Amino acid sequence: MLSSRLSSLRKSKKLPQAEQAKALDIARTTYAMYEQGNRELITKPFLKLQTFMTCRLTIFLISLIILKVSKPRNNALNEK
Repeated sequence: MLSSRLSSLRKSKKLPQAEQAKALDIARTTYAMYEQGNRELITKPFLKLQTFMTCRLTIFLISLIILKVSKPRNNALNEK
C-alpha cells in the first residue's frame, strides 16, 4: 500500500519523519498519518514527495497500481 511505500522510501533515504514533513511543508503528524494509512495523500504534498524522493512519478504510481491490483478483493459478487 501507499503507506508502507512512503515509509520504505523515507527510510531508504535515512530521513526522520520530521525532516520529510518539513521538505513537504506539512506537519510531522500529518506525514505520520500518511505513513500509517490514517490519512489520504493529497495532490500538493504528493507531488512534492515525488520531487523530494527523486523518483519518477509514473514509476511510483505504477508500483501503487500493481500493489492495489495484486491485493485480493472482498467482493460480495465473488462470494455467491
